[in-house]
Amino acid sequence: MYLSEQVKVDLETITATSRAISHGNRTTKVTGDASQRGWGGVCREKCTQGIRSRHELHLHINALELLTAWYTLASLCDKVQNTHVRILMDNQTAVAYINHMGGKMAACNKIAHCIYGFGALAETLGCQQHSCQGPSQMINSVD
Repeated sequence: MYLSEQVKVDLETITATSRAISHGNRTTKVTGDASQRGWGGVCREKCTQGIRSRHELHLHINALELLTAWYTLASLCDKVQNTHVRILMDNQTAVAYINHMGGKMAACNKIAHCIYGFGALAETLGCQQHSCQGPSQMINSVD
């Protein structure tokens, strides 16, 4: 069987970065919602939101949902320590990318790896992350 160089690199990356997801007690909840025009997120009663960049306007909605999770974690959870973070999203595909540590679509895969990069940094602080599907509970809608 012939494997392309890209497939070999992907297999090595998956093998090197595989980690089990803990489904223990979650003490911090992050919610987010995305649209083509903007995004918003909430963590510990603090809100963040933004408008899409020109580059992001052309991304698939699954990538936009993952970016929303990343932006929310990066902007609101940078000081979260020794906790298990639960990410609530209303997009099943984005949830799968987080829970499975990536997937087939290159853009979504890169963003999911960034989220796990945050998780790797957070792990050194004693944090874990978990994503599940559920309705977003936003204070202000971005739509």
